[in-house]
Amino acid sequence: MAASYDLTGLRRGNSYRRTFRFKDSDGDPVDLTGSVLTFVAAGDGATIRKSTSDGSLLMPDPASGELTLHLTPAETRLLPVGRLKARYEIERRIGDEETTLVSGCITVMDGINDDGGAH
Repeated sequence: MAASYDLTGLRRGNSYRRTFRFKDSDGDPVDLTGSVLTFVAAGDGATIRKSTSDGSLLMPDPASGELTLHLTPAETRLLPVGRLKARYEIERRIGDEETTLVSGCITVMDGINDDGGAH
């Protein structure tokens, strides 16, 4: 069964980084060796897709059960501002099996800084 976890603390136009730690029912890390993990976020017609297969989603040590998501300022600008207006899912593919590991809603705050995107 997939876990549910809402992502909070995203500020539109800022970088966002989150490390997910997947554990089994005994609290031990899930060995993700041989897996391809995919992150998809969608909201307001925009879709962000990242995968370990192309390196846009980081899994440096699959046996540790850890996965690091990094969203760029350009990507967070794609998400709608507001509470629970965007959703995400992380799916694991290994062999012929596809399993959702975690999913939830995303809360995005609007910043007050100049966010023209030119830095």
